[in-house]
Amino acid sequence: KPSTFLPLFHSLLIMTLTSGMVSAILIVDMIFDAPVAASQLAGLGPFTEQVHSDSPYQAAFIYYNAILNSPAMTFKTLGAMTSVLYGSWLAWDAGAAVNELNPQKYGKKFPLALRFQIIFITYCAMTAIYLFIIIPRYLPFMQNIQKYVFFNDAPLQFDIAIFNGWWFVMLLRVILFAGNIGAIVQCIQVMRKLVRCIEPDVRI
Repeated sequence: KPSTFLPLFHSLLIMTLTSGMVSAILIVDMIFDAPVAASQLAGLGPFTEQVHSDSPYQAAFIYYNAILNSPAMTFKTLGAMTSVLYGSWLAWDAGAAVNELNPQKYGKKFPLALRFQIIFITYCAMTAIYLFIIIPRYLPFMQNIQKYVFFNDAPLQFDIAIFNGWWFVMLLRVILFAGNIGAIVQCIQVMRKLVRCIEPDVRI
């Protein structure tokens, strides 16, 4: 029945769109992270490189100072992560319901419910990485956090020490990007499979 498939299609659409948006944000972040990480991995760490106006550290500092003090950008990122978690959780239930209709069609070895259990757990892991590892590295940039949580009213100034070990942030961002792309691919594969099941005579 189409009504049985609609919740799953809605969940797939939510995850595909929001994962795409998160991936785009990660790409922009990595554009600024990559030169910093490359400098550190080459042995030119933040305490040895001579900082100048066009230094990758200066560029990254200006970028993160701008976006992390923008409420719209912060809420958009957190909203996207919440959406993909919610979408994958809905797909978990919807996938189980669809799979029960005809296990032969929807897969015995790798049923839809299992696919979305894996996606949901992956998103939980990625959210944990972002909340508990990456966000703490953002705190020095967040003026409101510094003011109201740490009671530091001093204006934000460039400090190269903020980027110490930033190559690890870059590594985690690559992992998050790969996870989002994997989820998008998985969603597209499931949508193709559902269309085949609904219209068995139509080849995609």
